[in-house]
Amino acid sequence: MAQTRDVHTLGGNADSVEFCPIEGFENFLAAATYNLVEGDPPQRLGQLYLYDVDTSADGVQTDPKMRRVLEQDTAGIFDLKWAPQLLDSAPCLGQASADGSLSFYSLRAAESASMEHLSRCEVGEAMCLSLDWRPTTGEHVVVSQSDGQIASLSFSPAGVTLSQTWPAHDLEVWVASFDRWDTNLVYSGADDCAMKGWDLRTDCGAPAFSNRKEHAMGVCTLASNPSKEHEFVSGSYDERVRVWDNRNLRRPVCVHVGAQVGGGVWRLKWHPHAVGLLLGACMHGGARIFSVPDNGEVAVTEEYVAHGSLTYGADWCYHPRALTQFQGEPDSESCSEIHNAFDETCQGQVSETFTASPAEESLCEERAAGHSGLAGGQPEIIGTGLKAATEAKTECLESGEVGGDRSLVSLVKQLHADSGTLGSEALGGVSRKGFSRTKEVSASGKSLREGAFPCGLVATCSFYDRSLHLWRPKPF
Repeated sequence: MAQTRDVHTLGGNADSVEFCPIEGFENFLAAATYNLVEGDPPQRLGQLYLYDVDTSADGVQTDPKMRRVLEQDTAGIFDLKWAPQLLDSAPCLGQASADGSLSFYSLRAAESASMEHLSRCEVGEAMCLSLDWRPTTGEHVVVSQSDGQIASLSFSPAGVTLSQTWPAHDLEVWVASFDRWDTNLVYSGADDCAMKGWDLRTDCGAPAFSNRKEHAMGVCTLASNPSKEHEFVSGSYDERVRVWDNRNLRRPVCVHVGAQVGGGVWRLKWHPHAVGLLLGACMHGGARIFSVPDNGEVAVTEEYVAHGSLTYGADWCYHPRALTQFQGEPDSESCSEIHNAFDETCQGQVSETFTASPAEESLCEERAAGHSGLAGGQPEIIGTGLKAATEAKTECLESGEVGGDRSLVSLVKQLHADSGTLGSEALGGVSRKGFSRTKEVSASGKSLREGAFPCGLVATCSFYDRSLHLWRPKPF
């Protein structure tokens, strides 16, 4: 079962956590808060945090810990996203704020962890609820707003330019996110229960597609699968995870009914490398890890219920060491099967409850009762920390190379030389790009047995108890 490794208390209601995906900076974790301060007028304030996570800990004898290196007062924050690539030679963090603005920060030095404020853009009077970066270049951003609008912006270190804004939905747009494969396509989901797609090559006067019938409640999160073209997932207040093929959007490929979810599905994140693993922030249900195999039978494989409040934020750690550590040594059967799978890979191609007080009003307080998910009639609070997630796009293996660093053949030789032990020493040098592809072998149709690989280190946060948790799921 999942094991808590570290817990920190933030200065406000926690709603977003994001590990940096940039190589050499994967140990940095950003977290955000949103607080409604009563008054006339009321104020929506927040804090931005930066943590340095000790990824050198082995997770068995010593626990990874979080060290706070930055705390900064800001407007209330609804979403954070790191750019998928270096911008101006540094990692860049985007912030969607309750005052209708986007802010951008540069992480200038891995050693000193200094954050430089780059720019701020007034998107509009409505609150900015989510943002996402274009996967290929990171130089374009989409942001969703509380008035039903979506905006597209061009970003550079010199400043931010608003490209276009369009009316997308009738109610709050909880999420706008890019497709990982077709970066002109943007998905959006809103409190009007509609899910839509938009082609940025047009004026977005009409959606490329629209589905208003499938989701029984508001659409909270949409995430394109970086390992499988055309596939994306949606999460909703109706406590269901749906898998979609964007070539046929009349109905989902499959639906996971929420008996094991326990709350609205607020945020979904694909594992950076393991094909078919999905992390979910499920509000009252805590965090869940789902398996999404090719046969479409979505299942909960792990749950984390240590939070005492609504779980809004969740992310995987991208650090290679965190992704390749075991909780103890695997058995010989596991290692044997891993070796066999790698052998076949070399011969074929890899396919790769808290009732709200008046002070804790949400955007949709007047409709909170309509989103009740708790026994006893307690309202499920919405509109207080919303999201859309982006994952770094993984690349296809070619010519038997592992991310350009080490060949699969050499990796297999080292695995065999380890005489049945596979730990961080055996895999520590494998790049993030290559490790992801060993999950699925098209030549044989076999996948690595569950339990063979760990799925790494996870950070989650919960709202009213203001807690940030670092935990490790069981190996998969």
